[in-house]
Amino acid sequence: MYQYFKHDAGMQVLFSEDETGRLYRLHNHEYSKIKHDFHPYLLYRIRPSQNFATCSINSSGYRGKEFSRDKGKDIYRIAVLGGSVVFGSGAVSNDYTISALLEGVLNSHSTGKKFEVINAGMNGYIISQERILLEEELLGLDLDMIIVFDGFNDACSPMQGGRDGLPPAFSQVFSPGLIILLRTI
Repeated sequence: MYQYFKHDAGMQVLFSEDETGRLYRLHNHEYSKIKHDFHPYLLYRIRPSQNFATCSINSSGYRGKEFSRDKGKDIYRIAVLGGSVVFGSGAVSNDYTISALLEGVLNSHSTGKKFEVINAGMNGYIISQERILLEEELLGLDLDMIIVFDGFNDACSPMQGGRDGLPPAFSQVFSPGLIILLRTI
């Protein structure tokens, strides 16, 4: 028997029930088909322009719909950085990622500006990779706000020399779950 489990963040993840009634998460084979390219500073980066039944990667290499690099005056642009939770691993479609849900909620309550939320989540990324992605790509997109949602990858990353938490060089810039506002609404 298959069931949908709705996560607090609005993501839907498919689970299977075994004979004892315990639920197990089913591996979504589409996510294992996403192609990545080597990157000299990030180690890997999602290859742009990939489409699957439940997941699409736009021409900029981010999960979700296309966006113009030039932002209009009436657009308030937000980027959400993080690991697999932000990327939406296990989400049944792009519409159930944190970024897409946030964009929908903001636009449903907006009376003026249109909100555009870029899903800059990358499976397995830690804060140091996200900072590089931010500096190399995202700051060139005229962002109004950056949301950083991290935790597990940073706490367990072997790239941190076996220490829990953030690398010291980045702890003054980011911390897990911190929201950084570049401008106010």
